[in-house]
Amino acid sequence: MVAYFKCKKCQVVFFGRDVNKDCTYTMLHNEQRISREDVVRDLGVMFDEKLNFRERIHYKINMAYKVVGSIERNFKYLSISSV
Repeated sequence: MVAYFKCKKCQVVFFGRDVNKDCTYTMLHNEQRISREDVVRDLGVMFDEKLNFRERIHYKINMAYKVVGSIERNFKYLSISSV
């Protein structure tokens, strides 16, 4: 049984200071190039090349704004007497 990777789901990230970022990676069975990304999400954790949490923090802040917006839209006319 032969298992193939889906190239669209594969990503390359370089970690460290002295890394050759001009290097490209291709899959052997179909010669498709794997994309290079600055931020990769794996198992719900976002990794970037500098290993800081800036992208994760922005993601969580945006999710919080979405929840606040949903609350404002759905409970616009809610008052204490109606609860």
